[in-house]
Amino acid sequence: QIEKQYIHKSGKIINAIARDGIIRNEDGSPIHFVAGVEDVTERKQTEEALNQQFERQNLITKITQQIRQSLDLDEVLTTAVNEVNNLLKGDRVIIFQLFTNGVSQVVKEIVKPEYPSILRMNWRDEHFSKAGFEYYIESKPRMVDDVTQDQWGDCLLEFMIEAKVKSKIVAPIIQSVQPAAVSNQNKRWQRQNSQLWGLLVVHSCGEYRSWQPEEADLLQQVANQLAIAI
Repeated sequence: QIEKQYIHKSGKIINAIARDGIIRNEDGSPIHFVAGVEDVTERKQTEEALNQQFERQNLITKITQQIRQSLDLDEVLTTAVNEVNNLLKGDRVIIFQLFTNGVSQVVKEIVKPEYPSILRMNWRDEHFSKAGFEYYIESKPRMVDDVTQDQWGDCLLEFMIEAKVKSKIVAPIIQSVQPAAVSNQNKRWQRQNSQLWGLLVVHSCGEYRSWQPEEADLLQQVANQLAIAI
């Protein structure tokens, strides 16, 4: 049997297995040649999806182990951006922390040398939209294929242009908290038992990038493990 790609009569490329054989009569002489082709496209896609899922889970396990090897916060954050950079191959990976003093800041970054560093850049709280907070506090990642079309990014558009950002993917870092332990000052980032500690962000600067749901899911899983480590 031979497995290869074929062009279906519809014009679609399919994965198929071709088999052939010979039918013989009673004395062993060949009388017929038979051949068949089985479309295994769906099966191959299922196998590939399972393999990718297995590989992604292995990556998350590896990253989790790397993150939790240290009790030093700076080392934990450095490990996180490095591993995410290896995982999603962005042009810049940052961790953006929301502080209680009204200023939020990029506290960790890995960036390709051809793009500007934004480490330690900060913003006032009013630049973080209420809609953004309500979305991220649900622990949901967000994919933005074109930052100029970002409905929450008007106040940050000039910064995005200066930082050469074309596309981004964002995962919130959510911590579980006890309401009694949260000060009134800190409640701006808190809802019930959840607090938005910050954001794990991947930037694409060289080209516009169409992020895939599985990439968003991977980034959110890393952000969840990072929240536990923090």
